[in-house]
Amino acid sequence: MDTKGKYLDALRRFRTQSLFIETFDKNLYKEGYEPIFTLTGKDGYPDFKQLFLSYDDPTGYAFATEVLGSYPHLEHLITLKWFNAYWVKWLEELEIKMRSLAIRSIMEVAASEGSKGTTAAKWIADRGWSPKRGRPSKEEIQREKKIHAGISEEITEDAKRLGLH
Repeated sequence: MDTKGKYLDALRRFRTQSLFIETFDKNLYKEGYEPIFTLTGKDGYPDFKQLFLSYDDPTGYAFATEVLGSYPHLEHLITLKWFNAYWVKWLEELEIKMRSLAIRSIMEVAASEGSKGTTAAKWIADRGWSPKRGRPSKEEIQREKKIHAGISEEITEDAKRLGLH
């Protein structure tokens, strides 16, 4: 089966649950299917979450086209309730990762080169790719608090390492 074809079933539909060892129906082995990824880091399978996070792309486009062969496949997975629960958590973790990297970059540039490069790093830290609108909802405020709590420890460690704290 060609690389792109392994992500489709016999009727050329996107594979969903059969992609992952955790949701794979063992009866599908008889039909020639095998799980391809893991959702939770099981040994022997590529970790879908880690692959997604490695792309540092909150849109998921590059990840979807290179890993699944098409962006519509990822869009379809996201519409599935069981998968969307994972996806939302991964996006949140990616945002924390990107903000942390941006803040670290700002701190390093500020310590060594002044204001050079801080505009781009600030854009990343401020989620420049997200559309801006009015007052955030209570849920968004709570989410922001969780994100800030998640990276505050890392920022403190980096500041100490750079001698800024």
